[in-house]
Amino acid sequence: MSQGKSTLSSPVKKNMVDQSTKTVRFLMAATALGIAQGFPNRYTCSTTRSAGMFVTSSMGGQTLRASTTECTIDASSVPSAGYTPGATYSITLNSNVARGLKIVSSTGSFTSGGASEGPNCRNVFPIQLSQAFSWTAPAAGSGTVTMQGFCGRSSGIFLTTATVSEMAASSPSLSPTTTLSPSLVTNAPTSGNRQCVVTGELNGVECKFDSSAGVSIEWAINSTHILMQNSAPTSGYVGVGWGKNMAPAFAVIGWCSGSGSNVQEYSISSRSVPGVQAQGSSELTSVSCTDQGGKTTVSYIRPLSTTTGTFSQSGSNDMILAHHTTDSLAPHAQSARVRAVVNFESGDSSEVNETDYVPAHSATMWLAFSFFMPMAIAAPMFFRDSKGYWFYVHVASNTIALLLLIAGFVLAFYVTENADERFEDRHGRLGLVLVILAVVQYIGGAMRPHKEKSGPQSTLRNVWRAGHVLLGLFVAIGGLVNVFLGLDADEDSDDIWFQLHIGWVAIVLGLGIIGFVVKQLCFNNGGSKDDIGLEAKQKTPAV
Repeated sequence: MSQGKSTLSSPVKKNMVDQSTKTVRFLMAATALGIAQGFPNRYTCSTTRSAGMFVTSSMGGQTLRASTTECTIDASSVPSAGYTPGATYSITLNSNVARGLKIVSSTGSFTSGGASEGPNCRNVFPIQLSQAFSWTAPAAGSGTVTMQGFCGRSSGIFLTTATVSEMAASSPSLSPTTTLSPSLVTNAPTSGNRQCVVTGELNGVECKFDSSAGVSIEWAINSTHILMQNSAPTSGYVGVGWGKNMAPAFAVIGWCSGSGSNVQEYSISSRSVPGVQAQGSSELTSVSCTDQGGKTTVSYIRPLSTTTGTFSQSGSNDMILAHHTTDSLAPHAQSARVRAVVNFESGDSSEVNETDYVPAHSATMWLAFSFFMPMAIAAPMFFRDSKGYWFYVHVASNTIALLLLIAGFVLAFYVTENADERFEDRHGRLGLVLVILAVVQYIGGAMRPHKEKSGPQSTLRNVWRAGHVLLGLFVAIGGLVNVFLGLDADEDSDDIWFQLHIGWVAIVLGLGIIGFVVKQLCFNNGGSKDDIGLEAKQKTPAV
């Protein structure tokens, strides 16, 4: 060990400068890529535009171009007979040129898909060639609805237009002021020997089940039909579904609103709103809905067997009971739903105890992506000269992160029991990609090419090192982003967790930038490693 103040040799300084240059180039390339993919600002929301019109707005001066195949609206979920007032349908905007998408309707409201720019306008950014939107039809008497889609690219904006008409005859008894029939019994027995089966007409409920989620169901049943009265402490929707899981299942969902009520049967193919499809011709009769004192109650008579689904009169039925605060279809919180098993003949009902795996999944994934991966990156970046200890910290941090990722990935299968739903959203798909890449990264690190003790490294070694660094950064940054997507997907997640993660990401990035700047300043100014608390000539493993 030399005494006194030592300076970095020229090769070492050159290597540090090269590494910093590569890092800056990588960040500049990533930034340029993001800008290149940016949506070309935005038009104001309007359905009065036409092809050939020159529009100057925040989207820039462009002549709207008529679309053939470049931009199309798929409204096939709306029955050919027309939309049912208050019903929700899936509308998809497709493009083969898009740098950004926008959809606008003359009336009605979009409740999900893209970013909201108002009740009847949605924007999609950045690049995405297809986007499904949930559109709630307007009140009765609104007539034909015009929808316009905009698909942008650098050479112009393509415009497409579609129209949907109103169904001539609406479902009976859907006025929000409709009250329940006086013959309905509101104090149905909830315990003891109950007889829920009646002969003849269904004139009142006989049995009742109160769930911990706040949803109550009351019913009476005969050989062909069931009379149900569902209520929940909400001014939004209340839903009762048949099925062990949210999907696949069939359900009756209803809400009352000032613009018209909606009580319909739905077929559910996924947890997302586009997967909840209203049935064109409802087989429900004696439909009514009230919203009084913060409590929504819907009542209807349903055949035991419909085109949507069949359930048992005498056996056990797996049920999903849920509610939400909105007067439209929207994902409900985990705390606002419950699974139950109901025997409609005997009245025997019980909740199914479920283990909530979401906290464990969230904790393991957060620790892996937000703590151990940044630590693994910081070790070789800032502490490469610390007697080789950086290498052991790097390996240990990556090993712990990978084990946590595997545990979190397994827990995700318990969070979403239905296999068709696990990777249907951005959070699930990105999570799957990141776990696969993390495994590849770990195996690649273990099988790294030999490092020469001195002199230039082999081409294979240099290629491996560049790939190892870039893939590691991608997985780590992607993990931080996916935490945000997971918090956004969890209806039970409080805003404080989102804010805390923003703060943590800011701390990690801030420390990284400060460390990088300080290190470069010290080395480029000719300072010694002793000046920053490091010894001059430390041995590092040949890795």
